[in-house]
Amino acid sequence: MIIIGDAYTQFNPTYAQGMTVSASSADALATLLRERNGAFAGLGHEFQNAWRKSSRRHG
Repeated sequence: MIIIGDAYTQFNPTYAQGMTVSASSADALATLLRERNGAFAGLGHEFQNAWRKSSRRHG
């Protein structure tokens, strides 16, 4: 199971960050799936690291 978007983070809804985080998470996951040719072993850990790095660049 890979948790993305609002399920993974906690934001104040006043600032409307949830959709941005969801899109960013989905993009990071899609990129990893393409790079791994559908291999799932270790995907969750690798995804969390990739998303964390991505969120630091954009946040």
